Amino acid sequence: MSAALLWTRSLWRHHWRATILVGVFVGLAAGAAMTAWEYSRRAGSAVDRWVEFVQPPTARAEGCPPGVTSVTPECFGFSMTQTLYDALDDSPLLSGVQLNAGLPVVLTAGDRSVSTTLGRAVHDAGVIDRPLVVSGRVPNSDATAELTLAPKLADALAVGVGDDVSVQVCDWQFVDQDAPCTDFSGVRVVGLVENLDSLTATRNAPPGRAPRIAGRGVSTNRETWEAMAAGHQPYGDTLVRVAAGVSLDEVNVELAQALPGYFVRAVPADEVSTIDAIRRTVDLERTALWALALMMFVVAAVFSAQVLARQARREMADRDVVRSFGAGRIVVGSAAAMRNVPTAVVAALTAWAVTVVASRFGPRGLAGRLEATSGMRLDATVVLLGAVAIVLGTLAVSATAVALASRRLRPRSAGPLSRRLAAASPVIRSGWSLGGAGRRQFLWPAAAGIASAVLVVGVASSLSGNLRHTRTTPAAFGAAWQYGVTSTDSGGLTTEEDGNAAAEQVLADPVVDSAAFLFSSIPLRIEGASLFRAVALRSVKGTIAPVVVDGRAPATADEVALGPRTLAELGLAVGDQMPALPGQAIDPESLEVVAVTIGPYDIVGVALVNNDDDDVGPGKGALLTEEGLLRIEGDLGDVALVVTTDGSLTPDAEAAHFTETFGPFLTVPSPQVDITNLQPIAAVPWAIAWFLGLLAAAVLFHALVNCTQLGRRQLSTMRALGFQSGQTRRSVVALAGLLAIPSALVGAGAGIVAGRWAWSLVSNRIGLASAGRGSWGLIAAAGALAILTALLVAMVPARAAGSRELLEGLHAE
Repeated sequence: MSAALLWTRSLWRHHWRATILVGVFVGLAAGAAMTAWEYSRRAGSAVDRWVEFVQPPTARAEGCPPGVTSVTPECFGFSMTQTLYDALDDSPLLSGVQLNAGLPVVLTAGDRSVSTTLGRAVHDAGVIDRPLVVSGRVPNSDATAELTLAPKLADALAVGVGDDVSVQVCDWQFVDQDAPCTDFSGVRVVGLVENLDSLTATRNAPPGRAPRIAGRGVSTNRETWEAMAAGHQPYGDTLVRVAAGVSLDEVNVELAQALPGYFVRAVPADEVSTIDAIRRTVDLERTALWALALMMFVVAAVFSAQVLARQARREMADRDVVRSFGAGRIVVGSAAAMRNVPTAVVAALTAWAVTVVASRFGPRGLAGRLEATSGMRLDATVVLLGAVAIVLGTLAVSATAVALASRRLRPRSAGPLSRRLAAASPVIRSGWSLGGAGRRQFLWPAAAGIASAVLVVGVASSLSGNLRHTRTTPAAFGAAWQYGVTSTDSGGLTTEEDGNAAAEQVLADPVVDSAAFLFSSIPLRIEGASLFRAVALRSVKGTIAPVVVDGRAPATADEVALGPRTLAELGLAVGDQMPALPGQAIDPESLEVVAVTIGPYDIVGVALVNNDDDDVGPGKGALLTEEGLLRIEGDLGDVALVVTTDGSLTPDAEAAHFTETFGPFLTVPSPQVDITNLQPIAAVPWAIAWFLGLLAAAVLFHALVNCTQLGRRQLSTMRALGFQSGQTRRSVVALAGLLAIPSALVGAGAGIVAGRWAWSLVSNRIGLASAGRGSWGLIAAAGALAILTALLVAMVPARAAGSRELLEGLHAE
């Protein structure tokens, strides 16, 4: 025993530099895995922390003056929302009330322009929709030309804190379509601020128009607001947070009592659905980070196994000397394994440092944008469990490496494949034999790395390709039209006269191939399902059919087609009966909004839902007939006019034509937040693919170096029997090819299957009900690139093997 301990001590003293170096490298790999794990844990709770900080609204109060029983321009005015705020600001049923004012603006910086909303919280009662300052500060109270931007708005304009932008302030279409706009230049950006609006989807813009950032992308102080809003009529919005245990029905009763004669109601805030969509996306992000962490742990184990195996084979050369002093085989093996305790300790300390330092940079993506408490932190669970895994894993790998290095190597007989290779080419046979006994432990990880890299390319190409197709194909996210010639967030068709006039225009317009009114309800809630909207289409020219992916569209008022996600949440299927839908109606005597329940409904299909102005969907929602929607909404819902064209004009000419005919508020279908938020996640598999590709190249290089060094006597013997230096080099390259070709083929086949499975997982999560499209070309290219890279990597050890002196290789190992 004493001899084994002395031997271990000697190894520590003579190889302390290698011990520290190996520990640091293992720690860096393990630290990357622990960092991804820590990011995953933080992403899992990011939404809850953000909601607790921001305190987003849970409902929106809206109404119309006395005598008005349908939505008209008077209902959108600032004076009406001020009346609602005054009625609710001291309500015991609410924990917060906020009156917001907004005006449409176009921001310009250099040659970039973006349209959005300039917003300001005019009055606050309680904490609600608190802004999260990402960088910089909020505008000073006495400043007259300062504002803050949402980070994605700053990215679109390529500006930062301290830069100046130009602001063009206009009126909403429903207030005064011909009102002049006001221009302001030299307005300073003093901060980047996240709020709930800044996390919603960025709207697509018609050709030649500035992209539209939904919600309040710009906020400012009172002085700047009053200067910019002078001469314009802002849009008002009354947001509320309902106290715990209070229902919206109770709030509606209080509103009716506080404002007799008014048509008033409180409806679920769109922000509730947006948060639900964000939560789903962050959950996918957390899963991706967890998969990345698990993969990195495996990578760290493979890397440490490769290094420790080579080290063990070199150091176990003295085992016979130690055994001659009386130490048994088990004692020698245990001592050789325990000599890596310092390696494990160094690896654990390095991984701790990497995890703590990297914690201040993550998580990235959507979860990072939600981080309300950023900065360096120490996750005790990750650090402690990670350290235990590193120490035990290093010792286990070390013991395995020692056991492999201690066993006797049995010569491998030439099998049928070897004999066929020998007959085909001595060079290929020589390369095949280089991967013989004692060297396969180096080749298997390299083969697995090549196959994994190609497989992940299949997953990445499937996710990115299908996501790109979904974002750029309106029908894939529920929009069967090309343009919205008037939209609800710009005032919409607020009166029946407006609707009739718009219908007459599209009927007479030769460019319009088909047109339809798109009706949508307020957000609805059914027990067991998250918030959704009901929509209906009524064609006025040609036919615009809803996007039905299974079954058929409803034909009567008691039929419904549900979105895939809503259908799954309710646990129903096509052919089942849905008990009821919640609705609202106006009491003809008191003019109070009362809750009604309409149903039952026969589920006749599965449809993708898009209402041209909402962030929810496409898997959430209900498709009804116009009569069916009127039963639950009356004349209180939103209306938009959507059209398709005959294709006779270019996209730029179409946009100019509709702008001239219907005014400046022209929209094109935009994917919902469920889809747009997936874009950062789609980049994760590509990052993993590049990481695995580089790792596979490094592991292959390491394996070939070990094979040529351990087989140097074999190669020298072949040269003594007549092999030239070129044949020796080609033998090493042949080994790389024999390893890479089957690995790439296996990875390509598995990548096709895994890519389809990954997209089905994502599409089902957001309710797309899409089978996905394959990316055969990219997978084939990845396989070919993997083989070519393997052959190029083999050039370096092949050159070294071909230039080695003959006597050096024949010297006893």
